[in-house]
Amino acid sequence: MQVRGGRAIVHGELRAAVLRLQERGQRLDEGLVTGRAEHSGQLAAEPAQPHEVASADLGQDGGIPVVSEHAPLPGQQLIWAQCASAEGGQVERQPHRVKVVVLKTHLTTYSRICFGKRCSQLNRLQSEPIVVAEVEAELALTAARALTLAGQWELADRLLASVQTSDQAVQAALALARAQVAVELRQWRGTGDPAPAIDTAAALIAAACDSEAAFDLDLLRLFRDYWAELVPGDGTPPHFGPQGRDAGVLDELRDRAGRLTAAAPDRRRAARAAFYAGLIADNLRGEQDRAEELFTQALAACRPGADDDFASEALRHLGGCAQAAGDLRLARQRWERSAELAQQAGWLPLALAQQALLAELAAEEDDKAGASMLAREVRRWATVLGLHRLESQAAAIAPGQ
Repeated sequence: MQVRGGRAIVHGELRAAVLRLQERGQRLDEGLVTGRAEHSGQLAAEPAQPHEVASADLGQDGGIPVVSEHAPLPGQQLIWAQCASAEGGQVERQPHRVKVVVLKTHLTTYSRICFGKRCSQLNRLQSEPIVVAEVEAELALTAARALTLAGQWELADRLLASVQTSDQAVQAALALARAQVAVELRQWRGTGDPAPAIDTAAALIAAACDSEAAFDLDLLRLFRDYWAELVPGDGTPPHFGPQGRDAGVLDELRDRAGRLTAAAPDRRRAARAAFYAGLIADNLRGEQDRAEELFTQALAACRPGADDDFASEALRHLGGCAQAAGDLRLARQRWERSAELAQQAGWLPLALAQQALLAELAAEEDDKAGASMLAREVRRWATVLGLHRLESQAAAIAPGQ
């Protein structure tokens, strides 16, 4: 948030503020709107009518459109507004009462009365009505992915659900993203059923005739089915290896992964399919040599900086292969690099999972102090994020800590 108008925020007093202005990714001069009155022709936006917002021509002397009543949107979904607030040091750490007035040019439009102790806490106003006239789908998808990586799955889903569009391709992309959120929530927290989100995505992708999205959904289904086989839904811990499993189910999962690898439309998707084939070979079939080949193949396809999340996963499992072979030095090297890449990608749950593995490795190397320190930190974060499996893993490394 950037404050304009020549006066600082006064504690408890209402002041006008203007969010960072952007048009098609380019910054605009906030001076264009400083000192202008409300648009004289402003039409009040009716509840649940998110597009009824008047526009202003910045090249003329028109006033700033201000939305009055509008369809509510939870405050934590004000993603780009929060990003903008990081630049506004003049209102950080000061109790304030601010009216946020945002004009609509070709931008996303918000307007509301905000009450909070600091601008960076705007996204915590979950119970207050906040209004949105238009949300760009690309921005919502990017923000939702960042929230998912940060372990904020419910918030990511609500953000995606808030986007209204008649474009079938965009509807398909949003539904696919929501299905991925549901699968990852099941993976990390063990809660929810991803089936409804996957079914919805399948219908919308079919309507959009999007072959790449259809492939991505098939990959997601494969991982969902692999995870259901690895981690039973009854609360029991993961079951590794082929013992006690239906050989037909294992063969079907392997064959699906092979078909997807062969049919992948590009390098990254082929690598992802190969990675899932590696998971099936390693954790379900007990074929560690084959799994290591597949994980290495997946890692080789990763581009530095662009695929850090994917590379982190591959290195995590390659480290497990090294540990199983008795090479603890190589295991540590791979796991430390995996943790570093997860942190660079903003993938908090995976970074914590890697720290837990490093804690177990420290304990195996008889570094009890190092193991305890890492385990305590992982346990605190896992508790806050609701990652109960990871919390239990950390507690087992350092009991009573």
